[in-house]
Amino acid sequence: MKTTQAIPKKPAVTATFRKTELDWMEANPDKFEPHRGQWVVIEGEGIIAASPDYTEARASAVKQGVDRPFIFRIPEDDTPFMGV
Repeated sequence: MKTTQAIPKKPAVTATFRKTELDWMEANPDKFEPHRGQWVVIEGEGIIAASPDYTEARASAVKQGVDRPFIFRIPEDDTPFMGV
């Protein structure tokens, strides 16, 4: 007779990658207002580079010693978009 074993449950995974940056972003939305329409690089608890050009923002972060910059674009306005 073949017996089956229960598959052990894995512990829940807690995402910690870029948690510092994400927490800072959530706590400081006002810091992004001057950067509308720009690519922004966050490192730790602050903006270290910003530019309308992605390549320039990334290059600035790399020049400051950041190997894997956390980059995102701030929308020009908060108008909701609904595709059809």
